[in-house]
This record gives sequence, structure tokens and C-alpha cells, in this order.
Amino acid sequence: MQKTSLLLTVFTFIFIQSVVAQNTDLKKQWFMYRGNYASGVLENANLPETWNAETGSNIAWNTKIPG
Repeated sequence: MQKTSLLLTVFTFIFIQSVVAQNTDLKKQWFMYRGNYASGVLENANLPETWNAETGSNIAWNTKIPG
């Protein structure tokens, strides 16, 4: 029983140290799936409502897809 308790204590210590040691930039983290309050809504996105692939209107980038 003491061996199990010791292993559990060591594992818990290592786990806590690994969590604390992580350096995260909270501004870059998306803290919830689907955004704020899981609403799936992006406020003030300023996204285009129309685009045209032939003229390239309102298209930021494109890439060739084989096939």
C-alpha cells in the first residue's frame, strides 16, 4: 500500500509541475469551442457577403486542388 501511495504522490507532483510549467499566451488561446459562450458567433468580423472566383473579388487567397 505504501508503494502505491508513493507512486501516486510522485505522479501527482509531476503532473502538477507539468501543468504549472506550461507557458501559454492567453490572448492567442481560443478558450471555448465555437468561441465566446459557445455561440458560434463572431462579433465585428467584417466578412464579405459576396465573392467571385473568376474575378477574384473579395477573395484573400486561393490554391490549386489536384483532381
